[in-house]
Amino acid sequence: MFYSSEYGGSSRSYAYNRKENEFIVYSDGNREDNAASAISSEEILGIAITSAAPVQSPESDAQMLGVIEIIEQDLSDAAQTTQRRATVYLLDSSSNVKEIHRRNEKGQYLYDNNYAYVQMEYDKNHRIVKRSYLTAEGNPCILPDGYASIEYSYDDKGAVLIREQYLDVLRHPAANKALGYSRKDIIVNEAENIVFERYYNAQGKPTSGKEGYHAKVQSYDDYGCLLAELYSGIDNSLVFNSQGYARVDYTYNDSRQRISTTYLDTEDRPVIHKERGYATWRGAFDPDGKQMGYSYFDADGNPTRHKETGISRCEFVYDVQRLNVVEERYFGPDDALTLRKDVGYAILRLD
Repeated sequence: MFYSSEYGGSSRSYAYNRKENEFIVYSDGNREDNAASAISSEEILGIAITSAAPVQSPESDAQMLGVIEIIEQDLSDAAQTTQRRATVYLLDSSSNVKEIHRRNEKGQYLYDNNYAYVQMEYDKNHRIVKRSYLTAEGNPCILPDGYASIEYSYDDKGAVLIREQYLDVLRHPAANKALGYSRKDIIVNEAENIVFERYYNAQGKPTSGKEGYHAKVQSYDDYGCLLAELYSGIDNSLVFNSQGYARVDYTYNDSRQRISTTYLDTEDRPVIHKERGYATWRGAFDPDGKQMGYSYFDADGNPTRHKETGISRCEFVYDVQRLNVVEERYFGPDDALTLRKDVGYAILRLD
């Protein structure tokens, strides 16, 4: 059974070995050929890892695509390499991915980020409760970010993540250097929307993460639409996060389509998002709910350019029946057509 995809700039193919319940991904980092056509299943399975015993396999495409989703997320976080490699995903009796092994063409472990393979444990609801990083001998190892495993806790229904804890090789709390905290606690409302996130250090004390805040507070309307996000320090006062704002507000039209996003300082004044280069985004919709475009504005409410794309406004043009977008047009602050700098054109015509 083969599945092929393009993801993150790489060509991949997926092969499933029902006998051993193995899921194998062959990827060519150079992307000079498509793995699905360039290599046979025998070659892929030739470096596969043998499962302990035959187990029930996923029978439907829907189940298989669920596994692919987990795999793609894993591969997006993996270190980039120009080396040809095969990634083998071993499945448990419930078709959960229980181990992830990466090897080169000679069957040797690649040791991305210091570890040979990843091992996952699940609860009765098929939620990951632990992710461990191991050596080829099966011993815990410390990643460059300072931890050896992650434990996840869920609410009483087993549906919502409420805690994420980073641990060392002895299962003691450890700081994730990249994130700046050891534990994240999450509180959700009755609709299972996140209303609080708080961060703690390895000693269990409140701390501010790398993003510059200790807690994020989110509020919603009666329909579950996100209205605001506030960032606070250990003393519960508003603080600026790493992108230079302390709060973000969202507004919606009567159809609950988002029509604005505004970044604010600690005194509720519009402020520029450092990475994006604007203070407010506004979406335009017609009476039928079709999006007609969007615009960017600075802290004073004047048109401004998005930092990455270089445009101030995008306009959508629909076909005669007003069913499909046939053109996207990009404009600068002077309302003249402008090149979108990340792609190099001012008008995109769609088939």
